[in-house]
Amino acid sequence: MKARRMAPLKELALTYGLDEPAQARLSAALQRLGIEERQVSPDELGQTVGALAGLPGFDGKAAGKAESAGTPGPREAGELPGGGMLGMCGLSRQRIDLLLRTLTQEGIRIPLKAVVTPTSQHWPFRQWMEELLREHAVLHKSAAPPDGGR
Repeated sequence: MKARRMAPLKELALTYGLDEPAQARLSAALQRLGIEERQVSPDELGQTVGALAGLPGFDGKAAGKAESAGTPGPREAGELPGGGMLGMCGLSRQRIDLLLRTLTQEGIRIPLKAVVTPTSQHWPFRQWMEELLREHAVLHKSAAPPDGGR
């Protein structure tokens, strides 16, 4: 019996919380690169990353217990540091590098960037975003000079 090969995932960018000028520039860059875009709205933050990305086996429903177990309400877009998040799904290492290089060259600043993983695909988008915010804070705190930059 031959093993079946999974079809490659479509290249997709999940975006959230960008201001209009940045969103327009990002959308144009993604289109030039042939990467599909899915803008996540605040009312979709309870859906799993996998459902939002259209991954096989996800049906687009809320993530379940974590969503109803007292998790905080959706973050407002303005609460994200620097204004937004970019999630990447189905991109090869080379395509991720090309996308990141394009963002830099075009001056599109998105502080939170992540690749959808086998673990994060099961998380509510809100949980994924909050985990990235925690990691972002830790990285920037540890990157600060010990003397406060004096």
